[in-house]
Amino acid sequence: KFQYLNLYNGLNIGKWQLRNKTYYTRENSKSRIYSDKTWLSRDFGAINSRVTVGQTMSSGFFNPTFRIDGIKFESIPDMRPSFLNSYMPDIQGNALTNATVKIYQGDNLVYQTFVNPGPFTLTDIPTTGNSDLKVQIIEENGIVHEDFVPVSSSDTLRRKNVLDYSISAGKQNVKRAELMKNHVITAEMLYGVTSISTLLTGLTYSENYRSASLGGGFNLGNTGVSSIIGTNSQNSFYKKEGNAIELRHYKKISTLSTQIDFRHKYFSG
Repeated sequence: KFQYLNLYNGLNIGKWQLRNKTYYTRENSKSRIYSDKTWLSRDFGAINSRVTVGQTMSSGFFNPTFRIDGIKFESIPDMRPSFLNSYMPDIQGNALTNATVKIYQGDNLVYQTFVNPGPFTLTDIPTTGNSDLKVQIIEENGIVHEDFVPVSSSDTLRRKNVLDYSISAGKQNVKRAELMKNHVITAEMLYGVTSISTLLTGLTYSENYRSASLGGGFNLGNTGVSSIIGTNSQNSFYKKEGNAIELRHYKKISTLSTQIDFRHKYFSG
């Protein structure tokens, strides 16, 4: 007979939150209590960030994640306005008169505003899925102009000026002998440079291993979303160095209810 209990414990102290995950198992009259993780965290709403001290995980935005005993400082998307957490390119158009702009996703009206004559750019469009947008410009005289904007979500794209980051430092908590208790610093950043391009950077440094990554994510409109990430890594334990280039491409074909997700990784060294 096997019994299992998962305990999630917490204590709030002012602006700090103390949390613990503990497991209890009992099998054939033998019991075991195991504390998996204990950590202390605090949110900083003014900068949409959180600091965590204790047993935690590295971010893993686009690099492998691992457990560490130490400290992590990271951005928290849930602290931002919700529309900033789903990627959407800027919507640009031109109104001939004072006009009403309506944006539909599927059959749902998701945004409406009024614009003056001339070119306009809309940056705060909410999205509720991965369906393309229909943009209507309704002129003062009743004439309607329509356009369609393809929507392709990707974990490598951020809206313009949106920054996601994570910095962790501490001791690696892993089972591999050559890595156990190594001190490590790891950092990752994704920044929306424009409404169609995102900068990706990452760095990991420890006693036996170091790596650096640089790349970008790109919205190619009707062609889809592509990203390229190059990584150089060095392992002094095995005395090896190598490079990797990862290519990704995602394309949604709404008319066929089909998605294409291509990934290829090239290694050298």
